[in-house]
Amino acid sequence: MKSHLPEDLILLVGSNPLPNFVSVALLRPKRVHLVHSEETKTVCQRLANCLGKQLQCEVVGTEKYRIGNASDVSEIRRIAERLPMGCALNYTGGTKVMAAHVLDVWKHQKGGRDDWASYLDDKSDKLLFDDGTEVAIEEKVPMALTTLTDGLHGLQVKTRTPVPGGPTEDDAAVVAKAVCGQVSLASQLYQHSHKSTDRGVKWKTAKEVREQPISLASVGAELSASLIPREGSTSAQIDVWLRFLGGDWLEDYVASLLYGVQSKAPVVEGAPPNWFIHKGVTDNSRRDFEVDVVLLRGHRLYAVSCTTEAQDHHLCQSKLFEVALRARQLGGDLARFAFVCLLSRDSQGNEWADILENKIGSAWEAHFRPRVFGLRHLREWIGTNGTNGNLSSLQEWLTQ
Repeated sequence: MKSHLPEDLILLVGSNPLPNFVSVALLRPKRVHLVHSEETKTVCQRLANCLGKQLQCEVVGTEKYRIGNASDVSEIRRIAERLPMGCALNYTGGTKVMAAHVLDVWKHQKGGRDDWASYLDDKSDKLLFDDGTEVAIEEKVPMALTTLTDGLHGLQVKTRTPVPGGPTEDDAAVVAKAVCGQVSLASQLYQHSHKSTDRGVKWKTAKEVREQPISLASVGAELSASLIPREGSTSAQIDVWLRFLGGDWLEDYVASLLYGVQSKAPVVEGAPPNWFIHKGVTDNSRRDFEVDVVLLRGHRLYAVSCTTEAQDHHLCQSKLFEVALRARQLGGDLARFAFVCLLSRDSQGNEWADILENKIGSAWEAHFRPRVFGLRHLREWIGTNGTNGNLSSLQEWLTQ
């Protein structure tokens, strides 16, 4: 990083605080002056807490530099005139109107210089300065997943497994292999974990399973449990098995593959060893927010949505667009996302995974390639007919 940058940094806060955090982590100022709008005041407060705790920055201006109307040019310029002299400026966040007028006031009234002005460019994965200097981000930003989820977004990381006495990683691989040979098995397992009621389909309760145990003989291979519940099973153990049969087996399997792929990834010089993989990110205040598998490497978020649906391509398409939205909410334009399902081919022999991937690619304005993985990919990953699994498609997604 440039050695002559001022110790103070003016930061325009956007609706997603991750690019702001990354910019500060790269610029490393002693003090940060946060310019934000009324709409982003909660985001600004969370960002201020993270900058202080994680990056040891002194934060100024959570109230002093708040803009009531982010479209009011005169108000923006009035707030900008309160900023101190001789600061660096990062205008990654904020609205275009805020960026334009804060930049103008900073340059003409506050001693701003082109070599002090920067913004984060997600397309090039670089921090760009107005004098033409470029700084590669790579994976050098130290960040834990909880910093992104709990700290910057107010969400909660929820790890679903392992539970003592619950399904194992090997169980997930066994089920995945069995489903590759008989796709209808996924639906059968789902039916084991659910019941039909007058109000629709609901999860079975531990009490109901105790009264009518579930045999896992249909899997056709040995699992760590052949009957649910086993003798002495707790309600928590029964519940985690029900969710495993209802679809968590695919999430567990995908997560285990990501663990294997990332362990072979090249180490970037100077990068902290911070691959984080979790099965589940949710928000208790907005229960519709959930991502099945998330992976964080440096600043880069990879989000995966999984479904065992093998027939309904409309449902799969809606879930695909949902993970696209959730990924951007969490990781901004720096995020990557993928969707895993059991769809095979349409009536003309075309791969549904390719069809859905083309749809999301044409509708999603991003420079990266969203990925859809179907039954063909699952069979490649696990290997069939005695062959070893081929994870090249997953590896390619993680390196784009």
